[in-house]
Amino acid sequence: MKQSIAVAKANSLEAVNLPELNQVTGNTNGKSLVFKEARTSLERNPKACLGLANSILDYFEDDLAALQLNGEALAALNQDDKAIQVWKELTHSQNEKINQKASQLITESLVKRAKAISKRKSPKSALFFFVEEHLTNNIIPTLNEDVKALLKQLEPTDMEPIDPELQSHQLQLQFNTFVIECLERQRRRKGLL
Repeated sequence: MKQSIAVAKANSLEAVNLPELNQVTGNTNGKSLVFKEARTSLERNPKACLGLANSILDYFEDDLAALQLNGEALAALNQDDKAIQVWKELTHSQNEKINQKASQLITESLVKRAKAISKRKSPKSALFFFVEEHLTNNIIPTLNEDVKALLKQLEPTDMEPIDPELQSHQLQLQFNTFVIECLERQRRRKGLL
């Protein structure tokens, strides 16, 4: 608890959930209070959040929630590669909730990067990046609203609006084609095709 209070002060964090050091007793659930403080500080002070999450991990190195939060703080500090490495480990967790959340966070991070690639290069480059990164991290790439927006940029249609269900199926087919292309590219690079 002492370390966490020091981390909060060093990061100029006005701690809401951490007690003063002289108020800590044997009955104080320090880990829970530190986690709560880290979670509430994520948006306003990600550096402090990272320090608090790390202070939990110093004593409970396999704490899944603290590891997940550690990744979220790294992502908030624009250290996406490090965040993905943390979350990638969590995708192998036996805890299904943590496993799914880690996959979701990786996808969100990759979507953010794909959007930036789309602006710099092209929607096609962004989609290849998105799918290939998922495959590299052994995560099944899924179609979401952000990916649909990238797909729609590939072949903008001037036709009258089509049935939403049909459009959804077309986008899924187009996405599946991208996934297959990426798998084939990976296999070619490995000399398997």
